[in-house]
Amino acid sequence: MVSQYEDGPNLPTEEEYLQATNNVLNATPRPWTIRASRDASGDVGITGGGLPNVLAETFADLRFRGERNTYEARANAELIVRAVNAFEPLVEALEMIRDADEDCKRDGLTTMPPMARAKIDAALAKARGAQ
Repeated sequence: MVSQYEDGPNLPTEEEYLQATNNVLNATPRPWTIRASRDASGDVGITGGGLPNVLAETFADLRFRGERNTYEARANAELIVRAVNAFEPLVEALEMIRDADEDCKRDGLTTMPPMARAKIDAALAKARGAQ
């Protein structure tokens, strides 16, 4: 499959890109941070890996009466940054809880309620790229 991007010969094919995006280890190193726009747009940049370049941006789109919602743009950027920075520690914590539950089951001890275990398993599956 040929890349749909025209920026250079070293870009991955779409298939390679999709395979790589399922691996969060290939993402820009954490922590990610917020960088406010230097203009009056109200847009908010997200940086990461100690680099000054913006890797993502939330926009204060024009609203119904020509207003910009800078608070929403900032809130969206904060949510993205918090989620990204918390991702790995949360996955590790859920894996530890799941493993402890397996140990209890193996040792004949009380385990967590099935509904709680199902939610942990579902969250871990989503974290690993399952739909």
